[in-house]
Amino acid sequence: MPDRPGAPAERSSSGAGRPNPEPFEGSLVWWIEVPGSQQNYLQAVLEGHEELGYYQTLDQCVRRGPDRRAVALGRITSTPDMRGRLEALLRVLSGECGVTLPDRAPDFRPDEKPGARARGKRVRKG
Repeated sequence: MPDRPGAPAERSSSGAGRPNPEPFEGSLVWWIEVPGSQQNYLQAVLEGHEELGYYQTLDQCVRRGPDRRAVALGRITSTPDMRGRLEALLRVLSGECGVTLPDRAPDFRPDEKPGARARGKRVRKG
């Protein structure tokens, strides 16, 4: 997607080569960065669009925005048939509230539980 919604200049994730969005067990996982103050708004918007996707925050402060405020890393789990609708909504939200999509998936597993990592520590594999 060459015209990525709100693609940030500063990247918070290396991605290890995984695409964003990425398919996972029949779902489509969208990795997004959301200004901390806009997370509840994003949640409400998604709830208002039935069956479009489910948002979870994985890291409350993955980086600081230009205004020095926290930017959270989250994921939206959706279905492949909702890709076009969700892509269009994310374009609107990028202009409206600063939602961005990293080019690649971050160093989180698609099924990782929110809060599974303590700040600065990695989850043990295995």
